[in-house]
Amino acid sequence: MNYQKLLSKIFSGYSSKTKQLENFKNEPIENDEPLGRFILNKRYIRSSNNTVKLAAFMPARDLDLSVYRTKGLNEESIWKLAIDNIISKMSEPKTLHGRAEITPSIVYSNNLEIDPNNIPQRHANITKWPAENHEQKMIAMNLAQEASLKLRQPES
Repeated sequence: MNYQKLLSKIFSGYSSKTKQLENFKNEPIENDEPLGRFILNKRYIRSSNNTVKLAAFMPARDLDLSVYRTKGLNEESIWKLAIDNIISKMSEPKTLHGRAEITPSIVYSNNLEIDPNNIPQRHANITKWPAENHEQKMIAMNLAQEASLKLRQPES
């Protein structure tokens, strides 16, 4: 096999994997695409029935809530996305316990918006939160009730 064919064979697998992590900035958000809220605090998980607590969906002080667009990714790629873009960037890395998945339709039905800023890749912010804490909690409760929890299996 010549050198060019060898390189082509090596990088053909690479390009298909990177295609899964393609730039979503200009992709329109579909109402049913999954949005993953990665959970780094086990207190955000109700262990009695493996559901998400409302605290997992409370916005930051800047009134943004960070999520990732996971459409088209397999489980391994979704966890890698979290590790590469969140965990590895922390000065004191935390444990990735799982993710809460919601859809844009539930976000929009709570009068929120989604900013697909793609910084880092596939990142989006849920925006337009009300300023009042009690209103934020009501919306966070709605999101948590609609969320499906995906627990991360410990690496062996």
